[in-house]
Amino acid sequence: MRWHARLVMPLVLALMLVSLPGSALAHSLSVSHLDIVVAGNGQDDRVELDLAVKDLALTIALDANRDEAVTWGELQAIRGPLGQLVTSSVALSTPSGACVLTPDGLATRKYDDGMYATVQLRARCPSDGPLQVRYRLFFDRDPQHRGLITVRRGDAVVTGIARADAQLVRMPRTGGNPFLDFLREGIHHILIGYDHLAFLVSLLLPGALVRIIAPVNDREPDSESAAQQTAQRFAASSWV
Repeated sequence: MRWHARLVMPLVLALMLVSLPGSALAHSLSVSHLDIVVAGNGQDDRVELDLAVKDLALTIALDANRDEAVTWGELQAIRGPLGQLVTSSVALSTPSGACVLTPDGLATRKYDDGMYATVQLRARCPSDGPLQVRYRLFFDRDPQHRGLITVRRGDAVVTGIARADAQLVRMPRTGGNPFLDFLREGIHHILIGYDHLAFLVSLLLPGALVRIIAPVNDREPDSESAAQQTAQRFAASSWV
């Protein structure tokens, strides 16, 4: 039966990969990065919002000459509309009332998934209390979009995540565990998408099939021999 495993396993894997939707093979989550630095002592807070150029291009007429390459000049040309988009879709408040957001600059920033436009703002808040962030960008076009929020108060850092079904995010003065926050969000993102589940199945199912197809020894192997057998099976199937 060992030769069956050598023939069947690569075929099964190839069929599963071909049958998966394209989004399951190469899916990039749409995210923005909202960074807020609380100055305190009555000073304006500093806000930077990084927006993916690919997301902006679906919302604002960004590529003026339609050459599929956004230039710094084209970004500057939409500075006014971009500021209005941000101030109408992002709001900050404290227990004492709403903060006033004023666009203050424009820059670019490079992330692993591409170029981002950085909208710089000043926030004048009525008090130095805990912040509440309302984030509404891009959800109408992409319900899976996420706004990753970071609030810095001196050495204290608090993180939060805005999504379509949770657009209001309360940011306490002291935070919990950022790793757990993003871990929970990652699990949530996987579970709500059939393409993500299909991708997980494509990763896990071959391992299960190896165990089904491979011959069963009469005796229970020890951990070392089991590991060696597993490595040999993967090598026989051209997986490593």
